Amino acid sequence: MEIRREPEKKRKWEINMNKRICCAGLALAVMLVCLCVSACALDAQSAAEELSTIGMFRGTGRSFELERAPSRSEAAAMLVRLYGAEDDALTDYVSGVCSHPFSDGRGWDAPYIAWLYGRGLTRGMSSERFGASAPCSAHDYLVFLLRALGYRDGEDFSYAAAEELAASLGFYERVLFSGTFTRGDMALMTRLALGAPVRGAEQTLLEALTEQGAVAEELARPLAQAMQDAPFRIGDGQLLVRESAWNRSSYDLSLTVRFELDGDGSVLSEYTLERAELAELLRSDGQGFLALDTRALEETVAAWAERCSGSRMPFQFDSACKGLIPIPFLLCDYRVDVPALEKAVALQLLTLESGVIRAPLAAYDMSGRRMDLNATCVEVDIDNQKLTYRKNGAVIVSTDVVTGNPNGHITPTGLYYAHDKQTDCTLVGPDYVVFVSYWVGFIGNSYGLHDASWRSSFGGEIYRTNGSHGCVNIPGEAMRTIYEQIEDGTPIFIHSGT
Repeated sequence: MEIRREPEKKRKWEINMNKRICCAGLALAVMLVCLCVSACALDAQSAAEELSTIGMFRGTGRSFELERAPSRSEAAAMLVRLYGAEDDALTDYVSGVCSHPFSDGRGWDAPYIAWLYGRGLTRGMSSERFGASAPCSAHDYLVFLLRALGYRDGEDFSYAAAEELAASLGFYERVLFSGTFTRGDMALMTRLALGAPVRGAEQTLLEALTEQGAVAEELARPLAQAMQDAPFRIGDGQLLVRESAWNRSSYDLSLTVRFELDGDGSVLSEYTLERAELAELLRSDGQGFLALDTRALEETVAAWAERCSGSRMPFQFDSACKGLIPIPFLLCDYRVDVPALEKAVALQLLTLESGVIRAPLAAYDMSGRRMDLNATCVEVDIDNQKLTYRKNGAVIVSTDVVTGNPNGHITPTGLYYAHDKQTDCTLVGPDYVVFVSYWVGFIGNSYGLHDASWRSSFGGEIYRTNGSHGCVNIPGEAMRTIYEQIEDGTPIFIHSGT
């Protein structure tokens, strides 16, 4: 099939400015701080809520999205807020006082990157590219925090040894921030850094921001008190809990770990640690604190992981209509994210509250790469004539479709990847010439997803008598959404029971 390209439509971009919080909003924020800091919890959600009330951490619509990796742009925005300079960055960028030379980072993130770049506080991944959408690592972010605290690269610390300084200042511990660095980790590390001492001054970062007027005193006061009263802390890179708090709160403490198949949620096995077993993960430091024995924790989690993992198994795909189905041609290893589980156990233990931890068995291909088909994938179910597009775990599109006639031009089943996105093009074949507004290829330029304005209905048994020539015909609005949201390389899984 030949594709003839039509002229592409132009797009306009706008940069929206954030507005200041009104007095009523400030009063509400004060109340929320009082509510959320009273629990003194050491967890990502509480940290995000606390930072949100002082305007430092923001959600992305409906939630904080704490489980996904933060981008370098998001880390840059957090760093500017830690300098108390968000208003200055926004104003200076619009007025042309600051700018940056990178080809990316030209949307909402441009003022933050420009402000940091102009002060030599951040560098790009190259001279031309900042790497705005690239994930930010725990190491890179703690370097950002050290800079915000006034410590200087090459003078107070080297990049390679930055973790040692962060640990001594009380906002970094290896187990707590191992594995994939998430937005939740970013919130928690920031929250801990607010209690760290500023270089050359007898005040914490939170106190310095309050003094500068970047954080309202009414908001800072309850947060500072919660930091002081917290039953836990990081000391010299160790996770510590007050011995008195442990003795007072842990009599009926238990922790259950449930190993589940990722995408299905069915429990494969379960382990429960009672108070006596949890106590074996702690040891006294002789100064009124119990330190988490990270070696004992690692050995415990490793034993669990070894018993629960499986190798060379068919990938279990979570189909929208059929439930969990195996893909026989797609073999994978199912194993636990050990660093993430160590982190979860450590966090739960230090809350001094009983709890249940979900430990999904994630799939990895034969080269060791994570397979996220159940989180991000376009599924085309030929038997049910249904397309479901999931992105980062959320359903973006669910629609009826028309695929190829099973007795003629079949739609090839298998696992493919999106490529060659186009708009306004003409599809040409031996017996047809049709115009489509949106095209996403999955096999060369011969098979793809596209709208079909000539069809008045989709789904059902249409494909058996009036099917496509092998492509997947999709209603116009649904296809437009797919085109706008999909990225090159997105998996497209097409299957049929027959």
